[in-house]
Formats: sequence, structure tokens, C-alpha cells
Amino acid sequence: EKVCEALYLLLFRIQRSSNSELSSIPGKLLKKVLGIIEVENVSKTLRRSAGIPPAIVAILKSEVVGVLLETAMSTLLSKGETTEGDEKIHTLNIVRFLFEEK
Repeated sequence: EKVCEALYLLLFRIQRSSNSELSSIPGKLLKKVLGIIEVENVSKTLRRSAGIPPAIVAILKSEVVGVLLETAMSTLLSKGETTEGDEKIHTLNIVRFLFEEK
């Protein structure tokens, strides 16, 4: 939890940077995290204890505009529709986690 808070503070600061290379880091990081989710058979990675859901929340909370939230929700809901079993449950739990935390 402390790591995610530190991630949020770091991303919050750099996203407001006038340097476009720095301010683009949260979007790139979200793409990497969502890329992990899109890989098949990652149900253990999707568990809350694996740190992915809190990391996504930290990235989205740091956002200024709101574009990343749309990207994250689209990816997660698509994954939730196309998977079954534990993977589907964990993916939809991430969506729930986002609503609880955002």
C-alpha cells in the first residue's frame, strides 16, 4: 500500500511536468500494466495481493485529464467479457476495486 502511495505521488508530480517526455510516463506505465492483464492465464497476477489493482488505481488517481481511466476500463471490461473462471472474477474484481478507490 505504501508503495502504491509513493507511485501515486511520483506520477502525480511528473504528469504535471512541462516536459512532455516525463508527463507521458503515466500513460506508458498504464499500457505496460494493462499489457500484463491482456496476456492469457494471468489469474494469479490479477489478484489484488499481486499489486496490479492498487498500481492501476495509483496511475489513474494521478491523472489530470481522464483519458487513462477510459483506456483502463475498456481493457478490463473487454478482458472480463472474453475470459472465464478465476481470470474473469479477478478482472471484474479489479473493476470493482477501481470504483471503490477512485
